[in-house]
Amino acid sequence: MNHKIHIWLTTILLLSANNIISATINENTVPEPFSVQTIDKTDLAKYAVTTKATTSSSATGLFANGYPTTIEEGTDSKNIKVTTTYNGKEVTYELPGSSTVVFGGKYNDDCDATNITLKSGTVYSIVGGGYGTSSENSADVTTSTINLNGGTVNNWVVGGGAYYSKTTTANINAKGEAAPTVNGWMIGCIESGSITTGTAYPEFDNTPCKLETMNLDIQKGTYWLIALAGGNGTRSFTKTGNATIKGTSDAPVSINGGLFGCGSNGRGESATGSIEYCTLSANE
Repeated sequence: MNHKIHIWLTTILLLSANNIISATINENTVPEPFSVQTIDKTDLAKYAVTTKATTSSSATGLFANGYPTTIEEGTDSKNIKVTTTYNGKEVTYELPGSSTVVFGGKYNDDCDATNITLKSGTVYSIVGGGYGTSSENSADVTTSTINLNGGTVNNWVVGGGAYYSKTTTANINAKGEAAPTVNGWMIGCIESGSITTGTAYPEFDNTPCKLETMNLDIQKGTYWLIALAGGNGTRSFTKTGNATIKGTSDAPVSINGGLFGCGSNGRGESATGSIEYCTLSANE
């Protein structure tokens, strides 16, 4: 195993005259191009981690299906509102943020590029890629992008995909006007031991949950745990992690749990980081 690490350091559907389609949560009225699926595998399903207790074994997965999507606080502060453009119309959808994982990619299918931007509100987790339930249904993405321009993520920020998934390049940026808060792991990919076939820590080509390159550009915000390479689970693999973490003297980036070259039981090959104006502590 190669761990070569270098760190320098309720249900309404509206169609208006302004080409806006909006809906509140109901599985039967999820507006296209969004889709909703139950997430019951990986640690994404355990959505009470921040309270040190697991109160559910499943979460709601909101899939953007490759359409650039923004996340904002909903009309109720407990909700999030996701917005995209589809067939020339603005589409919005509201659902509870505390139990929702927003995926940039697809469920059991591939897409080329994804883009998720968090502006405000509180969401349980964000995954740049997709979620595949088997090797035959791997959810693969070429390039995923997550922009953290404000708001709060209660647990996971995953640059690539979840469960059975392959992502080529994942970009996570935090350099908007507002400073985001991430209370859980920022990591490349996640399977959390849900995949039991094959051997632990396989070579990259044989790994069912993998990301080739993760790029972090973090200029603002407060974070708990960040892993540049690796992944969550022994059958996860982020090959290369690159990070530029640069706050300012007046507003340094804050990492309150740890910054790891390779983290959370996954495998990695190399990690490189450039860090300026960043405070690190080991508080939980």
